[in-house]
Amino acid sequence: FSRTAKVQGVDANFDQADHFSRTSVNNVLLLLRFQVGLMLIVQRVRPATRHVLVEAEVRDPVTGLPNERYLLLRLEEETARAHRDERPLTLAVRDINGLAAINEQYGRDCGDEVLRHVAAVVQTTKRASDILARLTDDEFAVILPECTREGGQAFVSRLEERLAREPARALLSDRPSH
Repeated sequence: FSRTAKVQGVDANFDQADHFSRTSVNNVLLLLRFQVGLMLIVQRVRPATRHVLVEAEVRDPVTGLPNERYLLLRLEEETARAHRDERPLTLAVRDINGLAAINEQYGRDCGDEVLRHVAAVVQTTKRASDILARLTDDEFAVILPECTREGGQAFVSRLEERLAREPARALLSDRPSH
């Protein structure tokens, strides 16, 4: 059995069946059915509701920032633009050291507060043209259009200084350990 599926950036190549178990195939087919079903649902709802559904696909529920999916779409656009216009483009990625330990010691709600705190600091440190997103549990990324490597390093330095001046530890001081 040989089949290739491509739906909204999901590539699944089934040409080499020995690399895919039946469960993997079923999971991809379920994903495809889900996406097709979601597209049909989105087509039937009012435009205002459609916007909410699409927004939920590209927003991180904890921080309210765009998520990895959105970042990858914008990174592709910005890369093409930078290449076309022969302009610099920098991607800065920052993780939160010790988030797992915070979640374990103080609870996930406190970890979420730390995430929101870091998101707010990055949001107020970046330029209006920069694109901030949450990548993974403890990782944020910022696309810096029209920014050289040196400019990206300066941004990261400013961010590190702000995070040192405004640590999330203040959020933890009132919290009992679990």
